[in-house]
This record gives sequence, C-alpha cells and structure tokens, in this order.
Amino acid sequence: MAIGELNKELPSDWSSFSFLTFELKSSTTQRFDLRIYDTAGVRRLTINPFQGAWIRASIPLIHFQKRNTRGMDMAAIGKTARPGYWIGFSNAVGSINRIDSLGVSMRLPIGSPTLEIRNIKLTMDAGILF
Repeated sequence: MAIGELNKELPSDWSSFSFLTFELKSSTTQRFDLRIYDTAGVRRLTINPFQGAWIRASIPLIHFQKRNTRGMDMAAIGKTARPGYWIGFSNAVGSINRIDSLGVSMRLPIGSPTLEIRNIKLTMDAGILF
C-alpha cells in the first residue's frame, strides 16, 4: 500500500528517523514478511507476532538498511526479540531514502489468518506513545 494511504504525514525519505512504529494484531503466531519498497529495491524483515492482542511494534530502521552482524551466536545474528514479537533479519537491505509503499506477505499460511495494522508512524524513540 502506498505510504500516503497509510499516513499522509509519512515522508518518502526515512533515513533521518530511527523507528517504524505501529500497532498490529494478528490472529495467528505465524510469521509474516514486512516489506518496504524503496525505488532502489525491496527491504524485508520477518515478524513473528504474539496472537490475538494489539501490540505496539517499533522496528529499528537500521535493520532495513544493513544486515545484522552483532550477536554471540547465529541465532542472535538472525533474529532478535522485542516486546510482543520477534524480528527475523534478511539480506534484503539497502537505502531507505525513497520509500513509496509498504507491504506484508505470509509464506505458506495455514488456514485464513488475519493481520491488522494501524497508527503507522516514523519515530526517533521506540517508546513513543500513540
């Protein structure tokens, strides 16, 4: 979906912000891909949500820009826990200064899962209140 349809105040250049912050509610614990589309390519993370509760997610934008290399083992390098969800990292990283849309996808879903996302904002702090 075009970022202007999600929030008219979202700029296309996200490079001066630290977090993509939003609320989400998933009917399942199945993981989904969160994709941002920059004119230079697609940036992707995998989200493993808690089920059935509204969760405030603050995704560090650095994870869309470069591959995580910090951690004491391969598991720590490939994912990180956040309150109410996990972030799985990918190699689909790069610039975030010409973003035009955001998308979600679920690989091989079981049943008919639903995902609601609201209050999408760019923030400097992970602890922003809505």
